[in-house]
Amino acid sequence: MACSTLQTLGHFVVYYGVLGAVGQTALASVAVVVSRWFERTQRGRAIGFADVGTGFGMVVFIPGSAWLIETFGWRPAFAILGAVIVLLLVPLNLWQRRPPVALVPTVSPASFGHAVRHQAFWMLCLAHCFMTITMTMVNVHLVPFLVSSGRLELVGAASIASAVSLVSLGGRMFFGWLVDRLHGEGAFSVAMSCSITGFVMLLILSQSAAHWPLYAFVLVYGFAQGAGGIAIAAKTIALFQGPSLGTIFMVVNLSANLGAAFGAWCGGRLFDVTESYALTFATAIASGLLAISCMWSGRQGQPTTRQG
Repeated sequence: MACSTLQTLGHFVVYYGVLGAVGQTALASVAVVVSRWFERTQRGRAIGFADVGTGFGMVVFIPGSAWLIETFGWRPAFAILGAVIVLLLVPLNLWQRRPPVALVPTVSPASFGHAVRHQAFWMLCLAHCFMTITMTMVNVHLVPFLVSSGRLELVGAASIASAVSLVSLGGRMFFGWLVDRLHGEGAFSVAMSCSITGFVMLLILSQSAAHWPLYAFVLVYGFAQGAGGIAIAAKTIALFQGPSLGTIFMVVNLSANLGAAFGAWCGGRLFDVTESYALTFATAIASGLLAISCMWSGRQGQPTTRQG
């Protein structure tokens, strides 16, 4: 809402880049809250189902924001969106209850000090960082790419981004189920492979006038949108369940925020230098491959757990 009053770039950095970012960071704790309500064999599906809300929000708010901007201007759009978020999130959070006492055996509690001594923790951080570099390069620059290429107007491009999120609704639930079957590394690899395939479609689209790569991108990339985060959340919770889980998870999530910051800037910088998004998408592919490698490297040196 403060962004509706900004006058300079400095205001935007403070309001959106600092104030908004601090608040948004807390939203990542949803996976930790959900994990305390479900057994380990059902945790991936629970996290995936909860994450459907993220996809649904993007389906509504991406084209909705574009419509607000074109109809009322960007200042009223910021104010309206801020008011809607307050009216929705505050009541929903007030209705939350404490989780029930666990009725099944749990792993030995992991402290934050215990976590940072293990390779698996740092590999999760790196995997999350490289994953968000990959995803942010596309998520932030997809609409500008479609508009600057002359393929679509703003609302049309925003509708494509919304369609990606619509496809992701089923994908988030599927990958939640897949996490329970293949565990974190396998589900993460499948998800990132789908994302990388989507980037290949964008590369083809940047060099071709055909429309089929865009449709293929929406289906393939959309199906896996958000799935990598579900896999990493489930893996972090499985390895480091205990009273310090919130702290551990938020540090892993911090690495994602760093990756998102770099990916958004790097994607834009590459476009400014080359006047094309081709190198941006190619870099996103390379970062996705590094994310898969880090995820599997974390299997070595995983902390041992005992039932108790």
